[in-house]
Amino acid sequence: MLLSCVDWCSRGGGQAEAASLYGTDSSHAVPTEGVTGNVTTNSGDAVATGADFTVNGEASGLYHAIYGGHKADFSVENNTVKIKDEITLVAEGFTPKAVYGGYSNDDVENNIVIVENGAAITGDIYGGYSYGYGTVSGNNVYIYGNVTSDVYAGRSQTSTATGNTVTLGDKNDPTNKVSIGGSVVLNAIVSEATSGGTLNVYNSGHEVGGYLLSHHEDWLATGATINFYINSQDMDQAGSKTILSVNNMSYLDGVTINAGVRNAGSVKKGDKIVLIAINGGGASLYVDRDTKFNTMTPSDGIMKANLKIQLCGSGGTPVDGLVEANGKIIATALNDAEADLGPDSAAKSPVETMAASVSLINAGADMMAGEAMTGAAQSTAISAAEGS
Repeated sequence: MLLSCVDWCSRGGGQAEAASLYGTDSSHAVPTEGVTGNVTTNSGDAVATGADFTVNGEASGLYHAIYGGHKADFSVENNTVKIKDEITLVAEGFTPKAVYGGYSNDDVENNIVIVENGAAITGDIYGGYSYGYGTVSGNNVYIYGNVTSDVYAGRSQTSTATGNTVTLGDKNDPTNKVSIGGSVVLNAIVSEATSGGTLNVYNSGHEVGGYLLSHHEDWLATGATINFYINSQDMDQAGSKTILSVNNMSYLDGVTINAGVRNAGSVKKGDKIVLIAINGGGASLYVDRDTKFNTMTPSDGIMKANLKIQLCGSGGTPVDGLVEANGKIIATALNDAEADLGPDSAAKSPVETMAASVSLINAGADMMAGEAMTGAAQSTAISAAEGS
């Protein structure tokens, strides 16, 4: 049975009071204001799965929270919620203003939240959230618009959060820029960031008002992977473009940073781009010795541009230390490169990388060959979210 599920209250005179919008949970009532698509309900004891709906501008001011999949005591899996237009969520008591791909006290897996190009949401974003003992894994958040608060790929109250992903920027629109008022966290238990997770970044000009990979200066996020997919037109000899500006200090503890120039246009030797810049009035960028800088292997998606990636000071000069106030991470092309659209390029995997494992005590060292990075097969829903 297909049904839009909204917990709805009415005030005197028929005026609607703000409520929460629930996908997959049949225990709530049913208005459909500002909602289109497949909001699937479950009857009885069942996994909450299969919702795929869009919330548009007509919903602004109507809801406290939006749940793609919602069910107590059962796992929540494979639900998708898309945010279109500008939507204001309304504070009410202890109900947080937030959008959840999946929400349960059990396992929360493989759910998706998409904030579409041109959309804006006032509240937090969670790909998946378990408020009990459930594992939170495989959830994806795609930000192509603006978010006023924090973005979590996955968060568990007491158990494990692993293998969750955030993607910033629409790869099919090189002009797309996003703004996040809070922090970007990949995996978290309660508020503390934990190890792993993936951040994919396309295009330049993105802004993060909080922390990168954590929610507090004392919480370290270890072992995460950041993939930068660089547009060739964003690189120049002056390094005038920045991909990701962050307003608070950031700890890159055992993080793997992969960068490659997307297979279009051309770059010249010496062209630069700032991958990460700390713009927090003296806030520091911390990078430990286990952090690795990698150049992606040429493929049908990545051109043959070798990159040297270095920790630099605010003026762009490479530094040998591990901590730098208003620091930057800059990628510089080591060779001229042109897009290769020939038949041989399609035979190579676009997600392999040739590692250049860099000890940051000697951040300017030449890149060395290292391990290849192989991506897992994407689900149909994730492929649709990313586009062709």
